[in-house]
Amino acid sequence: MRFVHAVAVLVVLAAAAMPLAATADVMRYVFPANLSLTITPIGSWSTDKGGALKAVIQSRVGTLRQVEIFFECSPDLTVHPTRSTVREIAENAVESVPVVVGKGPGRPDEMGSWVRMRVRYLPDFEAVAKRIGDPTSFPVAYERQRLIDINARNQKKAAPYTSATRFFIH
Repeated sequence: MRFVHAVAVLVVLAAAAMPLAATADVMRYVFPANLSLTITPIGSWSTDKGGALKAVIQSRVGTLRQVEIFFECSPDLTVHPTRSTVREIAENAVESVPVVVGKGPGRPDEMGSWVRMRVRYLPDFEAVAKRIGDPTSFPVAYERQRLIDINARNQKKAAPYTSATRFFIH
């Protein structure tokens, strides 16, 4: 009798765990990328002498506004400029910023020698809403609505977004 009771308890526990197992495969939609960021070297490069970089920002969804661009680097390097601003970048337009990198006073950190570009901007909330509202690209109504609600809250707060990339120097 105890064996039958134990089997029944196991069956009940297994049935209770099934919904948890099924939810492990749930996919969540993410927002489309508002921009792309790249940093590429220009000309000859040396960790001893530095060189020039080209930092590129491309708008992918709508017009980005109040774009602030920050450059940081590892302690063994210096970077100029450390900050730049762009009023707006239209959809598919490219903004390039030349960056000069020199030898710094320190040593490479645990990640080595690097330059980071961080971009803070206001996305085009209307263009994002139009993109995520497309049932062809976002067919699951609940997930589509979740993104629409988040976008509306961010628009109401005029919440800036931030993206970043690093260029590692070998």
